Amino acid sequence: NFSALKAARELRNEPVERCILVDLGTVLECQGRWNEAKERYKDSLIISTRLESVEGQAIAWEHLGELFQREGKTVEAEDAYRRHTELRKRKNECDLHRKAVGLDKDGKLLERSGKLDEAAQKYFESLEIRNKIDDKSGQIYSLSHIGDVFTRQRRWEEAESAYKESIKIC
Repeated sequence: NFSALKAARELRNEPVERCILVDLGTVLECQGRWNEAKERYKDSLIISTRLESVEGQAIAWEHLGELFQREGKTVEAEDAYRRHTELRKRKNECDLHRKAVGLDKDGKLLERSGKLDEAAQKYFESLEIRNKIDDKSGQIYSLSHIGDVFTRQRRWEEAESAYKESIKIC
């Protein structure tokens, strides 16, 4: 809807504008107005990039890929789908990273309240995620906290093992 797009632009609400552009692109595509649809998707991609919205970029590339495929532009479609897939993977890694950070914060709170076994469990969960996404600095961070908890519990060998493992990553 062009009036919704106009309102979003007047309000300088780029996240809403980005969504409306994709919706307009879809409508234009259904009407067979492929060039106009492509422009709306590209405009959405520009805004998403400016906003650093990985999700928005992925959506725009997905729609562009579908449109290129309809036009018979296989190379362009494959490129758009590849970009879409890479962005989805990156978004998933960002989501997992946020989850790991949250687990670390939970671990710190538990550690401060003396619940060391529960804190260690949170750090181990965080470490598992960081291993999965190959986050080296995060792995070091989690292992360091695990070592700290084991030190406070006087579990010297386990503490030393965690610290040595973190040093190996460095």
